Amino acid sequence: MNDAFKGILNENETLKWTGSPENIKLTDSANKTKVMIYFGIALVWVILSIVLYIPFALKTGNTGIQLVIVLVIMDCIPILLVTSPIREMLGLRKSRYYITDKRVIVQGTDRVMSMVLNDGLRVRTEKSEGGLGHVLIGTAGDKKPSAYRVTAVYGDLDEKTVTGLAFFNIREAEKAASLISSK
Repeated sequence: MNDAFKGILNENETLKWTGSPENIKLTDSANKTKVMIYFGIALVWVILSIVLYIPFALKTGNTGIQLVIVLVIMDCIPILLVTSPIREMLGLRKSRYYITDKRVIVQGTDRVMSMVLNDGLRVRTEKSEGGLGHVLIGTAGDKKPSAYRVTAVYGDLDEKTVTGLAFFNIREAEKAASLISSK
């Protein structure tokens, strides 16, 4: 158990299982289409912004600095779009998952999310590549496979309450799910 987790564990709470995502790829089968679409949109956006804006800027007498600033501002959206799968992948690589006798916990790079274990908590597993699996808890079970990564990094929130968590690409997915549903 790492030192950061010791501060998360409540008094009289017992750790039953811990794991982390494995084999995280930028273009796993569920996300390949999303990554390609984002890249295509960004590429078209950048090309159009250059092709359409440069002639306009030259006609209006903008300086080189103004031209660069406007192009950078216009192209921030596609750059953010292309980098979002990369940010998700990096966030997953630093995540840890815990199951205690009272809660399910996802510890990310900048946040800790948890859900209290109770009899009505929905849990399901889904197979992944390479013998790994996903555990989908609460409302995360309603998501499409392409959303599992985002849910694993950011959780599923209703206002400020965590309503869904996902353990992404873990070994022993069935074991983890049975520990959650045995409460």
